[in-house]
Formats: sequence, C-alpha cells, structure tokens
Amino acid sequence: MDAVVRILRYLKSAPGRGVMFSKHSSILEVCGFTDADWAGNITDRRSTSGYFTFVGGNLVTWKSKKQKVVARSSVEAEYRGMAHGVCELLWLKNVLQDLGVKPKCAMQLYCDNKAAIDISQNPVQHDRTKHVEVDRHFIKEKLDAKIISFPFVPTEEQLADILTKGVSKKAFYDSLELVAEGYLNELVERNLVVVTAREIDGRVKLCRVLNLVREYIIPKAKHFITVLEANSADSILHDTQVFGDFEGKTTVTSSEIQKVLKACKLLRVLDLQGASLLENFPQYVKSLTLLRYLNLSETQIKTIPKSIKNLGFLETLDLKQTKVTYLPQEMDELHSLRHLLVYRHDIKNYVSFGAVQGVNLSACNIGALTRIQKLTLIKVNSKIIEGLGELKSLKRLGMIDLKRVHGRQLCLAVEKMEHLSTFDVQSTSEDEILDLDHMNSPPPHLQHLYMKGRLEGIPKWVPQLHSLVKVGLKWSKLKAAANPLEALQELPHLLKLELANYYEGKELIFKAATFKKLMILSLDKFDGLNFMEVESRAMPMLQKLTMSRCQNLKLLPVFAPDDLKSLKEVLLYDMCTEFIANFERDGEGREVFQHVGSIESFILGSNHAHFTGYKNLSPSQWHV
Repeated sequence: MDAVVRILRYLKSAPGRGVMFSKHSSILEVCGFTDADWAGNITDRRSTSGYFTFVGGNLVTWKSKKQKVVARSSVEAEYRGMAHGVCELLWLKNVLQDLGVKPKCAMQLYCDNKAAIDISQNPVQHDRTKHVEVDRHFIKEKLDAKIISFPFVPTEEQLADILTKGVSKKAFYDSLELVAEGYLNELVERNLVVVTAREIDGRVKLCRVLNLVREYIIPKAKHFITVLEANSADSILHDTQVFGDFEGKTTVTSSEIQKVLKACKLLRVLDLQGASLLENFPQYVKSLTLLRYLNLSETQIKTIPKSIKNLGFLETLDLKQTKVTYLPQEMDELHSLRHLLVYRHDIKNYVSFGAVQGVNLSACNIGALTRIQKLTLIKVNSKIIEGLGELKSLKRLGMIDLKRVHGRQLCLAVEKMEHLSTFDVQSTSEDEILDLDHMNSPPPHLQHLYMKGRLEGIPKWVPQLHSLVKVGLKWSKLKAAANPLEALQELPHLLKLELANYYEGKELIFKAATFKKLMILSLDKFDGLNFMEVESRAMPMLQKLTMSRCQNLKLLPVFAPDDLKSLKEVLLYDMCTEFIANFERDGEGREVFQHVGSIESFILGSNHAHFTGYKNLSPSQWHV
C-alpha cells in the first residue's frame, strides 16, 4: 500500500512529465542498459534486475522485476539480468525486421559489472558459473553470432540503476536539469535556437528563437504555451505555460494579467518579466497551485504576500530587479523551492559599494528549504547563518551585509555544501573585514568566487580551488606588504580575474609562467600603483585587458616581447594623461601592443554617468 501511495504522490506532483521522442539519426540503432542489485529484498534476499531499451536513441521499453531465485553473488544477479535484457533486445530485433528494418550492427547491451561481461565472453566453464549455465550458453550463442555485444559502462552512467534501487531526490532533480541542458544543446546544434551570449567557459548564457521559427512554434504549441502580446489578453485559456512578451512595452496592466490568470487554473509556468506597470503581486497567482516557475523580474512589485505558501510545487521564484526587500515567514513552507533569486542593482559605469541590494529573509526558517540550489542575494544575520548549515544542496549562494563575527560560522556552513559552484559574499561596509579564513575543506566544485569587502589576506583555502573559472575581488585593500597575486597565480583553470580597489602597493608583478589560462583581466582603482610588469610566459592566453582609474600609473605595463599574441582588446577608463600619451607617440613601450586589434580610451564625467572623452588608440591609428 505504501508503494501505491508513493506512486500517486509522484503522479500528482509531476503532471507534465513524460517520455520525449525525437529524431536522432537516420539509423535505428538498438541498444539497452541492464543492471541488478544483489540481495536487495530484506525479506527473502532475492535480487532485483531491470533494463532500458532504446531504438534510434529513444526509450521504448523498460522493466524492473524481482528475480525468481536467490543469487549467490552480485555477478550471478547481474548475469541473470543480462539474460533478461538480451531477450528483450532480440524481441525488438524481430519486431523491427517485421517492419522491414534490419539492424546494421550488433545490438549493444550496456552493463556496469566487468566480471559478468568477462564470463559472457569466456568459453571455459567454471564451478561458479554452473548455476547460471543455461543463461551462459544462451548469451554466448548470441555473442558468437555477433547479434549482441556487451560494452562496459561506469556505474554513474548506468541508466538502469534507477530500476533496481531508490533514487535520492537530489539525483532525480539533477537528472532533469541535465536532460534539459541536453535538449537545449540539441536545439542549438539544429539551429532552432540561436545563442546570443556564452559564458567564458562556453556554456550558454543567453539564447533566442529566430522570428521565422517563432512563427512556426506558436501555432503548433497552442495547447501547451501562450505568449501574451502587449495588446492582447485572451480570456479563454487552458494552457500549461504563459510567457509575457512585455519588454519595452507599457500597455499591459495588472487587470489584464488578472483576467488571463483566472482562465489558467492548470498553469505551471508564468513568466511576466518586464511587465513594467505591474506594481502589485497578482492576487490570482495564489490559486495556481500547480505553478512551478514564477518570473516577476523587472517589474515594480514591492511585496510578496503570505499567500505565497499556497504554491506548494513552486521550484523557481525570480524577483530580480524588483523592489522587493523583504520576504514573509511563509516562504519556508515552499519545500519544493530550488531557485530563489532576489536582488536589485543600480550600476551606471563603475560599481560602487552598496549599489546592489538584497532581500531580508530573517523571518523565515531558511533551514527548511532543504532542496534549494540557488539562493541570492540575502541579507546576513546570525539566524540566517545558522540555517545555511542545513542547505547542503546549494549550488549558488549570494550574501550581503556580512560582518566579521559571522565569518567562522559561515565557513563551517559552506564546507558542508559539496555541490556549491558560485559563492558571492559582500561585507556590511567597505571597512568591514571579511573573515573567511576558517575553511579546511572548501567546496571542491567551486567555479565562481566573488568577495567584496576588506581582506587581511587571501583566504588560505583559495589555492585549493582547482575548478575556479572566475574570481572577483573588490574593496579588498590588501596592504602594500602583501603578495597580492601569489594565491591566485597557480589556479589551473582560471579564465577571468576582476580586481577592484584590491591592492594598496606600488608594484604589481605577474610572475613568469603564471595565470596560464587567464583570458580576461580587469584592474580598477589601484590608487598606489605606479609600476606593472608581466614576466615572460605569464598570461599567454590573455585576450582582453581592462584598466580603470589607476591614476598614479604613468608608464605602460612591461610585457616580454611577443607575449601579447593572443591579446585582442584593451579598454582604458579614466587613466591618467601620461599613461594615454604613451600610445599616442612613438616609444619602446607601445611596440609590444602592435598586434592588438583594438585599444580604446574613455573618460567619464564627474558623476560617472556619461562619457566625456574618447580616443581610439588602436595600432591602426598610430601613423594616421
């Protein structure tokens, strides 16, 4: 009975999930995955075996069943499971032949037990194989006929694993994200989706659909998705997804949105991004109990009602660039919530301390949101820090208003977040010290690290982060006696480095053969800097260099000859007149930049809001 209740509970929470069938290739390849646990049933110690079969890359049959006899070893259990998988593949082969399709190569049955694979290929009979002798001869016969083969697959890639043992919630939902990413990449490869921006590591950041493809999609998807244009609000809708096409438009009102929502009781996705006239949370949203995704970013909403707790299936709440600064206590009842994105920034040209605002979650029991993966930006207090220790599934964490006294407890919480990939933290003021030197085992998969606030030194755990791709350190104000680059220079995968108001010393030396993969470097407001040198083979892959407000730096950075072959762009903001003059006259210093495609200088006004000066210093202009 418990199993039936669990199935019903799953079906209720997943009304839109199913099996996707798509065309992968013109060849209908047949393959399968087989797996078995050993003595998994605690009552009679029988094993459970299962298999998936695919035709043309699409899942067509699957089965999970307890074996009829007790297996004496894990190999025996796996071998019996392989026999069942072979029978299913042979049946599929016969079906395809009846349809006039003949497989052109041996069918592959993937197995994660090397011993079972070895037995299937070994013609010698052993004592340990006598009790599976019939299965052994059956499998060997098909192998010799080249009808089937048994490639090895690692356990973590064994699809049939979910048929023989329970899957954790985390693994289940992570797999959905991987599937979604796979489909997105497939759409990109087929030119149905165009990538407009990529992350520095190659991942898709922004994408769009071409107008021609969009016009084709909308009619085909009329029972699945509705796109609301600025001048329409259909009152008869039964769709599962509604997207608001409001960006740059001001004619859609709250009453029109309410009218639409009342007709969409089964709605699961609601995207109202950019509805600039929307000032109040749409009251009817609380009745959309199946809602999973709610995007209210770039609206004028100021508060979230207590009725948000009605959205028990909500997984993503996007409130970026809204006026929401406080979330109610009822937020901790959203146990399915995975992404909570709430922040607002007012950045013109230079980032100023306090330009980014977060949200107050102090009324919530944040530790109850155990499935949350993205949480940014939240205001810190002792209660929040204590609850963070329960959020072990976090992948992205953003925090502001951190005080020195919170440092040790925060480090202990972050150490538990094994899957954390982005860590963004800002102190309560420019002079408040970030005391983060209390981690012995930092998250091993951390890729993005941003620390904004005063540092007494780079935390000792930073050099251990071998997966780091991006680092941003701002308002660190390291003393002149510190070695500012030592902790960063050997990071093997670092691609982007942003340093602002980072170092108070006079010299900045990039040691030879360091920063081997760095592609983007940004230096801002190094007030004391008067000399910069890049030694031989340092930053050999550098493509973009940005320097801003280093008013005491009058000489060009010293580079070794021929070390700038990868550099394509140099951007200069509010650099001193003497520094700019080095590019305007013949001199030894500028010759190393002769292969750079673009060198531009910008001067901002006193309020840093508008450009008041511009010079094109590119090599193509040197002799004009």
